[in-house]
Amino acid sequence: MEEAILKRDVIDIYNIARKLSFKNINMDIIIGLADEGINEINSTMDEIAKLKPDSITIHGLSIKRGSELKDSKINKQNSRTKEEICKMYNLAHQRAKSIGMFPYYMYRQKNMIGNMENTGYCMASKEGIYNIEMIEDRESIIAFGADGVSKLIDNETGKIDRLANLKDVKEYINRIDEMINKKVQLFFKEE
Repeated sequence: MEEAILKRDVIDIYNIARKLSFKNINMDIIIGLADEGINEINSTMDEIAKLKPDSITIHGLSIKRGSELKDSKINKQNSRTKEEICKMYNLAHQRAKSIGMFPYYMYRQKNMIGNMENTGYCMASKEGIYNIEMIEDRESIIAFGADGVSKLIDNETGKIDRLANLKDVKEYINRIDEMINKKVQLFFKEE
């Protein structure tokens, strides 16, 4: 039941974005989630193909050092073989190509399931410049929402200042003014 509600939410939000004239919509798929195998990847790609996004990013699950999933029983019980992970990646890549998309960027992360790479696919002339700029750390970004990370990039020196929002949603909401003030101080500090 919960899965059906989440699926409906994604479809509804996608359709709202199209009605609001968003002209370049990316969708992400994560390979290696617990209890998801080749059938689930195929089903997800079916749904993505029906929506016809402009681009798709195929990610591998990357378990961060500090995450609860790192040492959890769930993670250990649902581990997949390298062969299974490769099949899921290959299926997602084949499906992206089968709907007319081509790869346009790739990057790796530490601790990725299956030791693969993340790949962005897009329709002709629909490259997600945001994705490229963020991976290359070439563009500053102001992040909103719990656990978002703002980045101020000095293009002359290459220095990057990061400012993480609070992870807890209730705390983030309760301290929103503090979060805004920190961003103002970071991005508009007097030289």
